[in-house]
Formats: sequence, structure tokens, C-alpha cells
Amino acid sequence: YKNVSTLIKAINLMPDYTLILLGRIRPRTRAALEKIITNPKQVVFKNGVTDQEYHEELSRAAALVNASKFEGFGLPLVEAQAAGVPVVCSDIPVFHEVCAGESALFFNPSNPKELVARVGELPEKHTALIAAGKRNAARFTWQQSAQDLYDIITQYIKT
Repeated sequence: YKNVSTLIKAINLMPDYTLILLGRIRPRTRAALEKIITNPKQVVFKNGVTDQEYHEELSRAAALVNASKFEGFGLPLVEAQAAGVPVVCSDIPVFHEVCAGESALFFNPSNPKELVARVGELPEKHTALIAAGKRNAARFTWQQSAQDLYDIITQYIKT
């Protein structure tokens, strides 16, 4: 469901970029993905990272790119925006909810060429994406999350 194959197909079309995959990956899945990589030097498999390593990688990233077809929320998108990293993500409803307004660039998760086109927009839109992303990420605080949960529970108890 993370749709890493679309990311790899896209990086194959972008020789000036490196794709760094941070999540854990099963050996069989990795082997299948390696078969579609054109330039192995462009794809780095971290196979899981600590929180510190995650934040270090994020701080060096040109963008956080997520090609998921299904998600429950999308916390990495908000984390990236809060850190001032542009977001390029799947055009799925939950990501539009999480990355409201013009705070991210969206692409069809089944279309690697569309992802390449969105990445191509980054230089022109970089400053605006960072500003909009930071404003968007500010909507998500632990205090607000606790209040939202409290409101839902209170509403449920009343009915």
C-alpha cells in the first residue's frame, strides 16, 4: 500500500535525484523493487531508522514524497511540513485533508510521470510550499488532538 514501485519508476526518470527509503522492507519485496531500479546508486534502502536518523534524513531532503494509495492519516507529511520540508504526495482524500490548501503538491499515485512533473515544480514553488506547509502543520498539536478526541467522546456519550 505504500506504493514504493511508483517512487522507483519515478526516480528512474530523474537522474539528478536520490530516493531514500526509510521504512522497513521485507527481503522479497526489496528484491522485486531492485529489479525495476535503473541506477542502483539512486535508491538507498535504510530498512528502518531511529527517530533521530529520521529527522536527520528529513532535514537534508529536497522533499518528502509519499505515493501511498491508502493511509489512515499521514503523520510524516505533517512532520515534514513542520520541519520546513516540501511535501509531494498522492492525490488521495486523506492527504488532501491532512495537507490542506496549497501546502503540498499532489499526483496520481499510479502515474510515475505525474510524480516527476510535480517534483519538477519544486524549485518554482519551494518557498510557497514551505510557508504553506508550516501554517498547515501548525493546525496539528497534541492539545488540539486531545480536545478533538474529548469532543468526539463527549458527543458519543450524549447520544
